[in-house]
Amino acid sequence: MGLIVLEGMKFHAYHGVHREESITGGGFMADVYLDYAFEGNADALEKTANYEIIYATVAKRMQSPVKLIEHLAELILADLEGHFPATPIRVRISKFSPPVGGELYRAYVEVTNEPLR
Repeated sequence: MGLIVLEGMKFHAYHGVHREESITGGGFMADVYLDYAFEGNADALEKTANYEIIYATVAKRMQSPVKLIEHLAELILADLEGHFPATPIRVRISKFSPPVGGELYRAYVEVTNEPLR
């Protein structure tokens, strides 16, 4: 097994419960972790998880506004499970400067389908 990680995928998106968030949007970051079975030392893309597929999957979901980042993370996890069945996956979604009535750098949620290392 190996760990494949895409950290720091940044997006401007329109997720949130407040009307202003759906108009102006905000900064989001996605991190994806896959516990992946590497097939030997083969130097072939089809023997591993293609980063482009992972990124495109996340980017597509980021374009469809939802109210809660918890829901967004679960949708991304389900989409990734479709591409990488029987693979332990963790998805972290960060929301920068969420409207909480004060200063907050970010809030984030994580969802997983199995415990990862």
